[in-house]
Amino acid sequence: MMGPRASAVLINAFRTGAKPIYGAAAMKSAAKLLRGNGITASITFAVLSSVDIANIFRKRISGKQLLKNMAGTAATVGGGTGGWIVGAAAGSTILPGVGTVIGGVMGSLVGGTTVGKAADTVVSTFIEDDADKMAEIIQNVFTDMASEYLLNSKEAEKSVDKLRDKLRGKTLKDMFASSDREQFARDMLTPIIEEETAKREMIYNLSAEQMANSIKTVLIEISHTLTAYTEKETGELL
Repeated sequence: MMGPRASAVLINAFRTGAKPIYGAAAMKSAAKLLRGNGITASITFAVLSSVDIANIFRKRISGKQLLKNMAGTAATVGGGTGGWIVGAAAGSTILPGVGTVIGGVMGSLVGGTTVGKAADTVVSTFIEDDADKMAEIIQNVFTDMASEYLLNSKEAEKSVDKLRDKLRGKTLKDMFASSDREQFARDMLTPIIEEETAKREMIYNLSAEQMANSIKTVLIEISHTLTAYTEKETGELL
């Protein structure tokens, strides 16, 4: 359906550094390429290559940012020690041992520590290396999901901003304690990304014939442009 001219333009675009092919050989090679879904793969690669997802993530979320979020939450907790004492006592009753440790920590806070010291106490087991490690895990999972959902630059930026607002102390502590941090990150990211991609305009499926005709039209136009350019260059050389 595409014919030899359009097929030659298509297949030679993928033969970087190789000798161009034409006619029946180009048509046969183009047919093989289309059956292998090479067009879709190439477009996907081109779209994703134009967006540096990792760079977007690093600019907005880092290990230091996670520590800052942890410290902010811890300070709030330290300011409300009364409620924490009650919670710790209940925890001690339900889970002896661990609850006793919690009660001891909260008791020491009541004994005269400041809000700043309360923050240090809660964050003490969550060191900078741990924060960097979690930031890296979230970044890697986000990069994978950006590929799966074909996020563009704007969608990625908005998703990361929403994620940053969601990364509070309790969430980070839960992730830190999780047995599968990658899955934890994915579960956390899924509703954020899907909320953003739900805003996309609906694009209805084209029929195979419509798709083939559209590709043929574009490739023929490219062929005409290349021919005109070659003739111009040849004429100038002569």
